[in-house]
Amino acid sequence: MASSTSRSKNSTLNMSFSLLFQLITAISGLILPKLIIENFGSDVNGLIASITQFLSYISLLEAGAEGVIRASLYKPLSIGDKEKVSGIVVAAKKFYFRIAMIFLIYLAGMCIIYPLIVKTNFDFWYIVSMILILSVGTIMQYLVGLYYSTLITADQKSRIISIVNIIAVIANIAVTYALILCGMSIHIVKIVSCLIFAGKPVFLMLYAKSHYQLNMKAAPDNNAIKQRWNGLVHHIAYFIHTNTDIALITVFLNTKYVSVYSLYYAVVVGIEKIVTSISGGSAASFGNLIATESKKYVNDIFDKFEFIQISVTTILFTITGILIVPFMKVYTINITDVNYIYPEFAYIMVIAEALYCIRCIYSTVSLASGRYKQTQLFAISEAIVNLAVSIVLIQYIGLIGIAIGTFLGMLTRTVLDMIYLSKNVLERSIFKFLKVLLVNISISACAILICGLAIPFSVTSWGGWIAYAVIVSVITALIALTFYLIFYREILKSISKRYFGMNQKSKR
Repeated sequence: MASSTSRSKNSTLNMSFSLLFQLITAISGLILPKLIIENFGSDVNGLIASITQFLSYISLLEAGAEGVIRASLYKPLSIGDKEKVSGIVVAAKKFYFRIAMIFLIYLAGMCIIYPLIVKTNFDFWYIVSMILILSVGTIMQYLVGLYYSTLITADQKSRIISIVNIIAVIANIAVTYALILCGMSIHIVKIVSCLIFAGKPVFLMLYAKSHYQLNMKAAPDNNAIKQRWNGLVHHIAYFIHTNTDIALITVFLNTKYVSVYSLYYAVVVGIEKIVTSISGGSAASFGNLIATESKKYVNDIFDKFEFIQISVTTILFTITGILIVPFMKVYTINITDVNYIYPEFAYIMVIAEALYCIRCIYSTVSLASGRYKQTQLFAISEAIVNLAVSIVLIQYIGLIGIAIGTFLGMLTRTVLDMIYLSKNVLERSIFKFLKVLLVNISISACAILICGLAIPFSVTSWGGWIAYAVIVSVITALIALTFYLIFYREILKSISKRYFGMNQKSKR
């Protein structure tokens, strides 16, 4: 019982700090680009976003290793097998060191090739120096940080990592603002910023060494690393979803459009991270349920899980869809070097990320049941549709083409995952999914009609936008509650009973 209470406490603390970190990161993602754009221009902001994206491509070499290593640490940590833990950490250290060495080769190639393909006004050495500065954090992560952060996360202490990240993000905002205020160049600003984030892996190393009795001379346990190929296809599909758009914009358009894309993406991905923390935090629980409980019980729990995540997705993304263009108008009111107002692009991006959040419900449970191989084709289909459509359409309709590619990729994967899960894992009727989808589409449609068309509201300042945001949020929430009381009264009762029951137990 104590163990269960401890797990529950750890889970609550980890999720709370994770959500706080995501919130602060989202705020940072709006403050810093505005500072950079207003003081150095959209071209600089776009260049930084583009280089950062290209540097992240090295993560493909991980092939999903972090999750596999973390899973292999659960048992030895729970039984206190220090030698086994040490062997896995040593193997992880060697694995990530090899990636760091390959990254240096990749970095050299990028310094030569990237300045030739990027469409920007900056010269060769300006771009190369920026690449080298921005690469410091990645190198430090592979040399020091990743294997220690994986160990800490496996020990149910990911809140430590979140706290360190929160401190680093806040420090970075303060220091960046101060340096820009003092008139420093973007290179100096980024050097100091990278040094702040380079301190994160060093702290995690010191924390791990002081809290775990690791024997770094132990024989490496390479079995955990070998299993990483099981999730490779899914890792690549996720990578394409999160990392290819900026690369295509860099090659086919220019870095100013990268700046535009990155601002809209910062908004929608901030909302997405909040929503997907629900499915991410439930993966292990569903794996255990599917293995030990009856289909009826699993379906009952899944119905509640599906309802919660889709309802949260609907409410938050409906509000985001209504507010995002007015937000951008106020946010970029003093920025004139490029047009940042692209309503059609914004709306399609919001819908695409909402679909991604819905898809996570079905893919999370399928993967928690061990169906990696069976669902690989779905991940491949998503990646092919996303890339093919984006590459073709970006050349004709620019940013909108990228958004359409992402949307169609998400739609393809969502439908395939939903059908597979319904037929092969849960054995439930797909009409349940269609019902919840139609109900939530109706909620969004009503909210958009009332807030977007029926309420005349001109937003020209932050005060006006905040007032409009409050009105939109209240109306959307009330419409959603009305629909849920009509169509999902029993599930609402069940969730409320469970929540209040848990609260009463915790007070005793």
